[in-house]
Amino acid sequence: MALFLAVSCGRSSFLPPPPDAQVQPTCGNGTLDPGEICDGVQLAGQSCRSLGFAAGELACTERCTFDVSQCEDTPPLCGNSVLEPGEECDQEDLGGATCESLGFFGGQLLCDVSCLLDTSNCLLLPPTCGNGELDPDEECDGADLAGQTCQSLGFGGGALACSQDCAFDTTACTSSQCGNGQADPGEECDGADLAGQTCQSLGFDGGALACSQDCAFDTTACTSAQCGDGQADPGEECDGADLAGQTCQSLGFDGGALACSQACTFDTTACTTSTTCSPTGGPLSCGAIISDDTSTSPLATALLETYSGPGCINAWQMSGPEIVYSYNPGSSAEGVMIQLTGLSADLDLIVLQDDSTGCSPNLPCLEWSYGGGSSDEQVIFQAQANTTYYVVVDGFSGAQSSFDLTFQCTGVELCDDGLDNDGDGLVDCDDLDCEGDPSCWTQQIWELFPVGSPMDSWDLDTTTIFFIPSSSSPSGYSWSTNAGVSGYPSIPGGGPVDSVALSFASSDDAIFYSLPGAYTFTFFGQTYSGLYVSSNGCITFGSPDPSPNESEAAFTAGPPRVAGHWDNLDPTQAGAVVVDAFQDRLAITFDQVPDPFVSGGTVSFQIELYWMGAVAITNLTHAGTDGVVGITAGGGTVGAPEVDFH
Repeated sequence: MALFLAVSCGRSSFLPPPPDAQVQPTCGNGTLDPGEICDGVQLAGQSCRSLGFAAGELACTERCTFDVSQCEDTPPLCGNSVLEPGEECDQEDLGGATCESLGFFGGQLLCDVSCLLDTSNCLLLPPTCGNGELDPDEECDGADLAGQTCQSLGFGGGALACSQDCAFDTTACTSSQCGNGQADPGEECDGADLAGQTCQSLGFDGGALACSQDCAFDTTACTSAQCGDGQADPGEECDGADLAGQTCQSLGFDGGALACSQACTFDTTACTTSTTCSPTGGPLSCGAIISDDTSTSPLATALLETYSGPGCINAWQMSGPEIVYSYNPGSSAEGVMIQLTGLSADLDLIVLQDDSTGCSPNLPCLEWSYGGGSSDEQVIFQAQANTTYYVVVDGFSGAQSSFDLTFQCTGVELCDDGLDNDGDGLVDCDDLDCEGDPSCWTQQIWELFPVGSPMDSWDLDTTTIFFIPSSSSPSGYSWSTNAGVSGYPSIPGGGPVDSVALSFASSDDAIFYSLPGAYTFTFFGQTYSGLYVSSNGCITFGSPDPSPNESEAAFTAGPPRVAGHWDNLDPTQAGAVVVDAFQDRLAITFDQVPDPFVSGGTVSFQIELYWMGAVAITNLTHAGTDGVVGITAGGGTVGAPEVDFH
C-alpha cells in the first residue's frame, strides 16, 4: 500500500504503459533511442533515489520503461540531506534553526547522526579570548593548547604557541624534512625550493630571495626602494611614523610606545608587559579624589574581562579598558565609601579582596556596583585590618569613559561593630550606609507595598533587582537595582535546555518543578534540585506555599522564598506562567497575569535563578497597590528591616 501511495504521488510518468501501448521497434537493443526512457542496463542516469524512493535497485522493463518494483519506500531516511517529518534536521538542512534562534549567543549549530540538533558548538556567552580558558570557537587560549603540539599538527617538532586571536601560532614549529631540498608542509622553503616565491611576490621591489637553515624565507637580500618614504608599502611592517594602524597592544603587549626601525620593521623595545590585574593606578588613601579616563589613560589595561571568584557576576563581559587601584587600611579596620561619578558610558566598580595570592580576577568580589548606563556608581564596605583590596574601574561590554573617583574613610558606618561610627544616631544595619551590606542582610531582603506603608508607592516598574551571594557568608546576599529595563532579560519560551508552560488547578495552587539534568541551585546555603512555583507570584524551596495572603509575618515564617510579586494573583483567568532552563540560569515568567482585585489589571515579572547562586527579579508592569518583593531564608528566622529597593 505504501508503494502504491508513493507511486501515485508524482511518479506516474515512470509507470509501464498499458498493455495495448505501442512499443518502439528499437526497444531492447541496449541503446537509448528517441521515445525510450531506458533500455536494458541503460537507465539514463536515474536511480530509485532520484525517482523519489528511499532505496532499492532500479531496472528497465521489456517495454523500455522504468521497473520500480525493487525500489523501496521507508520511514524518514536520516542522512539523506532531506528534512522529513520526525527529524529535527538532516545533515546540512537545519530547518532554518540557528544557535541564536535556540537562545544561545552564537556559534555553529550542527546535526548529529540521529538527525537531532547538536548545540555543543553553540556559545552561551561571547568567546573570551585571552582569559586562559579554551572556549568554543577558539583553537587555543594562552597556555591552553587543547592538547595539541607541533607534531600533532603535522610538523616535525618545535614549540607550538597561541596567537592573540586564540589561533595556533606555528611559526616556531619545524619540519623533520627540513634540509631535503623539498618544501614540505610546515616549511616556507627548503634549499633552492622557494615554493615559487620571490622577493617581489613577498612585497619587496627586488633582490634575491633565499631560504634559511630552518626552512623559512630569508629576505635579507630583498630590497625595497620605498623604505624611508614615510609610507608603509607592501613588504614593510611600517615606515617612519606610519605604523599601519598597529600599537603595542595590538601586537600583544600591555602598553608602551611602538616605533619603526630603519629597516621598516616594528621596534617594540619601548613596549611594556604587565601581569594580569596589575594595580597600575597605585595605592588609594583616605580622602583621595582621582580624575582619569579609561579610554586615554596610560594606566588603563585591557586584561580583565571576566571575574570568576566567589560573589562575582561571571556571566557579565567587562571587556572595556580597566584601571586597578589597591588599598590596605593598615593596623585598624576602616569603613570605606567609594563613589564613581562624571561618567559618559557604563563603567562599574568592583572591589576584590586579596587572599594573599595577589591581584587576580579569581579573587572574591567583596562588592560590585553596576548601576547601568552613565549613572553614578557607589560601594560601601568594611576594610579589615592588614588586608589588601583591589578597586577596579572597568567598562561593561567594551565601555570606556572619563570618571571621577572619590575614596572616603570617614563618616561611614561600620556595619557589624555595634557603634554609631558616623554619629547620625543609627547603629550598624539600621543605618542606610549599610544598605546592601552582606553582614546586615543575611536572612531576608524585602519590601512590602500595602497602602499606608512608609514606602507604599509602587516604584519597581521596569526595574531589575539583583541579589548576589556574599563572598564572606554562605547564607548572605547583597543587592542592587537597575532601572529602565525595557523587556524580559530571558525570552519566555526560549529555554534551550527546557521550557514548560504551567497550568494551575486553581487560583491558589503550587506546582513542583524538577531542575533538569544535574542542575542544582543553592539558596541561603542550602542546595535544591527542584522548587515550587506558586500561582500567587513567588517560588518556594522545600515545601509549597500557595497562600495568597502576603505579609511580613508570612514572608518570615514560611519556607525559603523568592517573591517576584507575591500577591493574590490568578493565572487561571488569563496570562501565562512559563519556566525556561538555560545553560546558566532558570527563568520563571509571569506574563500579564490578572490581579482579580484590580479591574482589568495584570502584572508581568520574571524571576531568574543563576546556577552560580545569584537571583534577579525584573518587574515590567504592575496593577494594584500591594505585594511583597524580595528573598528570605524563611523558617521563622529573625526578620531584617524592610528596605527601599528603588
